Amino acid sequence: MIGVIVSVYKVEPYLRRCVDSILRQTLQDFKILLIDDGSPDKCPEICDEYAASDERITVIHQKNQGIAEARNVGIDYFLKDEAIEHIAFVDSDDWLHPQYLESLHEAMKGDTEIDIAQCNFISTEDDTSAHGSIMSGEKTVMSGLEAQKLSTGIKPILWAKLYKKSVFTSGAWGGKISSRKAA
Repeated sequence: MIGVIVSVYKVEPYLRRCVDSILRQTLQDFKILLIDDGSPDKCPEICDEYAASDERITVIHQKNQGIAEARNVGIDYFLKDEAIEHIAFVDSDDWLHPQYLESLHEAMKGDTEIDIAQCNFISTEDDTSAHGSIMSGEKTVMSGLEAQKLSTGIKPILWAKLYKKSVFTSGAWGGKISSRKAA
């Protein structure tokens, strides 16, 4: 089963499109964790609405702590869930190709050495097309150690990837996400 972590903050115009795209996945063996990071708009209510309508969706409301801490809350939550084998991150202003989870899961299936699968994505400025739409297609698969050693090849983003849950408990990852502010 896949745990999908969505940090939510000030994305009211995009949140429904994001969650609906996750719910329309061809692979349906997942749980969604919506982390309301103290959003001052209608996002908390939208999250609660989705949780009330689908048992796979859980919402955590917290004061604003930033995306890195919200993601850490999500990691901690899914590390305690024995049913979860893989973790994915979705930005709340993005949306997914219907085969996103299935494609990444298939890339990892049967190979115990693969810790991370990555796929392509499309980014546009126009909200009516594929802005932030994560697509299936060519995939890159590698162990967590390989990903750390590479300076190119795997993109330095959390989304557009599927992670083996053990990546977040092994020494290769460290288990936490940090964010650095530009000087």
